[in-house]
Amino acid sequence: MSLRLRDGMIRGVEAYAYNIENGELVKQKMKKDAYFTEKEKDYFTIKFTLPSVKECAIIEYE
Repeated sequence: MSLRLRDGMIRGVEAYAYNIENGELVKQKMKKDAYFTEKEKDYFTIKFTLPSVKECAIIEYE
């Protein structure tokens, strides 16, 4: 995923993937090294990955 911001800079991202496995809801936290920030002219782009995302997963980030 990626987020694009015009001003400011995000110092961190927290993200979770919620999957159904064997009939149970499983919450998996994103690893701290799974995001990075890029500067493009007047914008900052924050990119991060959640490798545990499966079909029909719910993604939560802040």
